[in-house]
Amino acid sequence: MIISIEEKDNGKILRLKKGEAFQITLLENASTGYTWLEEIVSEKNVVLLEKEDYVGNHTVIGGSGVRAWTYTANEAGQRKVRFHYQRPWLQEAVKSFEITVIVI
Repeated sequence: MIISIEEKDNGKILRLKKGEAFQITLLENASTGYTWLEEIVSEKNVVLLEKEDYVGNHTVIGGSGVRAWTYTANEAGQRKVRFHYQRPWLQEAVKSFEITVIVI
């Protein structure tokens, strides 16, 4: 079973056992240059990124899509999983998303 996390879950704490998986899905509109970029953190081995996908809306020109990341709880500890919605060539994000993952 994969736990589903969406933008409405911003700021939440997720408690997992080793081996459990979760997927974060966030809407983005890459046609405008904006995309979700993961902020790299030092506690990276607590959870491991297994897969990243993007599914665009091909029925509408310039339509938004969904980016999804699937992680697995790897070792005991705590990690913040943080993303910023921004144009990669600019420093400032227009919004951010973060959850805290605690693996027991």
